[in-house]
Amino acid sequence: MTAFPGPAATFIPSSKLSGGTHRAEMSADGSKVIVRDVELWSEIDGDVDKARIDSAVKATNKAREEGRITKILLTHGDDAPVVGCICSPLRSEVSVKNGKQTIYGDYEMSPEDFAAYTLSNKFPNRSVEVRADGEIHAVSLLGRQ
Repeated sequence: MTAFPGPAATFIPSSKLSGGTHRAEMSADGSKVIVRDVELWSEIDGDVDKARIDSAVKATNKAREEGRITKILLTHGDDAPVVGCICSPLRSEVSVKNGKQTIYGDYEMSPEDFAAYTLSNKFPNRSVEVRADGEIHAVSLLGRQ
């Protein structure tokens, strides 16, 4: 999959999506949906600090420049289906929702997977899979607890 470079044909506002700040756009040809500004990982008191967040952004963006793709998985595990990929460089900034340093990025998936997993709100939570070097190699979509 590659990032969608052209204008959006359809816009889905954040009020229709779980999580708050992101929005979705359908490609002009209808072949994919880009979900923009998704919160991927935030500081966690006593476990994940700003330095670790910034390190993950740097390592993941370097991997992207080297041609590695961060996959979007449906749940965790070696057999988890790939339903999309991160399609933008990651960025780190303070979340307006929780005041914590947060990693944001865009992901893309097919319209069918978007409807089934994101728009349906069946998988509203996200969890990152981080390599020892700090690279986020996958983002798992998780169902309700």
